[in-house]
Amino acid sequence: LQFGGRFDRAKFTPEQNRRERTFNEWSASLGLLLKPQAANDDVVIALNLARASRYPSLEELYYFGPHPGNLSFEIGNDELAAEHALGFDLSVRARGARFEGEFTFFYNDINDYIFRQPTGAFQDSFPVVRNIEADSVLTGIEAHGDVKLTNEITAEVTYDMVRGELKDSGDPLPRIPPQRVLAGLTYQKNAFQAGGSAQIVS
Repeated sequence: LQFGGRFDRAKFTPEQNRRERTFNEWSASLGLLLKPQAANDDVVIALNLARASRYPSLEELYYFGPHPGNLSFEIGNDELAAEHALGFDLSVRARGARFEGEFTFFYNDINDYIFRQPTGAFQDSFPVVRNIEADSVLTGIEAHGDVKLTNEITAEVTYDMVRGELKDSGDPLPRIPPQRVLAGLTYQKNAFQAGGSAQIVS
């Protein structure tokens, strides 16, 4: 059994008579690790519960102008509240003589989730986006496995998927990464190692 906690305090005092903001936020987590006796330590089950907080960044609150790296004209929002999330994740890890694998499922219920919402307008040749917040849910899975095909060659596969949606409407959140599959082979002989991989994104 593991537990932890954190307290954060942040104060933003912008110039030009912009609104000052102060945040006092706390986070805590509780974790449980189970090793079934019948599995002889070859299977581990991990469960984590967490209450997390995140206050808005300086850019999310006050930025106003083009952001070429994001290909957008961004408008901050000094009315943003801090995000508060309640979530859990469940992981199962297993190993055998020639394989190792891990599967994880996670769920996060987030109040006042902050994201960038396109306004439909354009400025300085960039689409205008404004930072807003709404209650949202993020769910996803992650899986990884390694299999030793021979003493020198190992195959590995990784899969991850995240879904984000607004709680009220069920509409998808913007900027959520797509599903991804990564497969590869590795050859290792003494100190020499070579390999390759391919990735599929949808």
